[in-house]
Formats: sequence, C-alpha cells, structure tokens
Amino acid sequence: MESQNILVATHGAWLASFMEHILTSPSMYQVENCNEKVARAPAPTTGVTKIVLTKRTNENGPRLLKFLTLHDNSHLHGQDLPK
Repeated sequence: MESQNILVATHGAWLASFMEHILTSPSMYQVENCNEKVARAPAPTTGVTKIVLTKRTNENGPRLLKFLTLHDNSHLHGQDLPK
C-alpha cells in the first residue's frame, strides 16, 4: 500500500481530547518525539500538529505515531495579529 496524506482541521478542544487519548493508550499507540507537557497544553491559535501514523508491526500491536510538529505556530512569526 502506498502512503497517503490526510489533513484534519479541528478546534483545540478536540485536539486536546485526542492527544489525551493517545498519551493514555500505550497498548494502542507508541508515541515518538512528543513532549507530553506541550501535548497536554492548550494548542495555540492556528497551531499545526503533524503526525506520521505507521502500520502496526503485528496485528495486535500498537501503532507508532511519530510527531513531526506539535502545536507549531512558527508560520505566524513576523505577523501583526489583531489583539
């Protein structure tokens, strides 16, 4: 099977629930490159989280989630945002 890209756009509250599910389900997910303190913090406005989800190594094993970015808002640096 070839790799696929999927975009999910959501509000921070849903992302917070999803992150808590991931972090408290070690039998389902093996997490790599994820700062748990940052993951449990509120996501900044327009924050970008990129995750690579891999296949299971065996039928009942956890999926590996590799975090490429977590709540990244570097695309806003230098922007004059309304207050």
